[in-house]
Amino acid sequence: MFSLILLRPDAVEAKIVGDLLSRFEKLFSIAAMKMVKMEPGLCRLHYEEHHPGLEKFMTGEPLVAVAFEGDVRLIRQTGMLLRKEFNPSYVSGPRNFIHASDGPESAAREIALWFPELAS
Repeated sequence: MFSLILLRPDAVEAKIVGDLLSRFEKLFSIAAMKMVKMEPGLCRLHYEEHHPGLEKFMTGEPLVAVAFEGDVRLIRQTGMLLRKEFNPSYVSGPRNFIHASDGPESAAREIALWFPELAS
C-alpha cells in the first residue's frame, strides 16, 4: 500500500527536506516524489475536511510530495515522531513540517490526488 507524505512549505523553508527524506527512506521505499507549488484547487480537495485557513500557507511556497510504500499507520507514526523531533515547540497549527495520511482510506484518496498513476 502507498501512503502520502507532504514535506510542507515550512520544511522546505527550514532546509530540512533532505534530513526528513533520509529518515523516512531508511524505513520505507519511495514510490514517487515531486516538488511542486500546490494549486488552490488541489489544496481544497486534499484538505476538504481540515482547516479552511490552510490554503494560503500550503499554496504560498513549494512543498515536496512523496508516495511511500509500506504500512500507512507506521508511515504516519514516523511522520508524527519526526514532526516532534524537528519542531519540539509545536503545539498546533499549520506549521508542523509534515503531513502524513492518517489511515488507509485517506491514503488511497490522497495518493489518487497527488500520484494518480499509483492509484488502484
